[in-house]
Amino acid sequence: MSIIESISLEPLMRQRYSLEIHQNSNGGILRITMVPTWNTNKNAMNLLIVALGTITGIFTLARYVQLSNTGQLFSIATIFFLLSLIFRRPTMETLTVLANYGVQIRKVRGLAFLPRSFNRHWFAETEFIPRDQVVDVVINEGFVRGFQVIFYLAVLVKESTKLRLLFAVCKHVFSLTTRALY
Repeated sequence: MSIIESISLEPLMRQRYSLEIHQNSNGGILRITMVPTWNTNKNAMNLLIVALGTITGIFTLARYVQLSNTGQLFSIATIFFLLSLIFRRPTMETLTVLANYGVQIRKVRGLAFLPRSFNRHWFAETEFIPRDQVVDVVINEGFVRGFQVIFYLAVLVKESTKLRLLFAVCKHVFSLTTRALY
């Protein structure tokens, strides 16, 4: 697949996201990925918090409890693992449109200390919606606190009571998605 464009949209930049749009040569597969542009800073901050929290936990535990070497290693691993579950990588969302087959939605949010490839493999949530189940792809608007209006891409699915939400987009992504799907 070749990259069509990598764009940073003004509304998305307020939330510090950018879109990467890839399409294969015959136009049968379109992949749109929302990437946090602040991913590196957030990941470094999360790693720092996990490391400092682990060190603090070790010294606090050592002050109040006498443990064997095995007990100390186990407690260090437990503290590190629990903090890693709390402070995670930012979510990356991908929409893959397979012409005449359907839509695949993928969300990856892994552990801060693991490389991105491991997180993609172990922590990906993938959902495929077959073409015959897709009623339509729409840009919807919603209201959030403070009377803000947000726009997001959604998929209407047959016999479903809820919209399948994707990510905040613009008309450009909407037109690419509907053109590739239909």
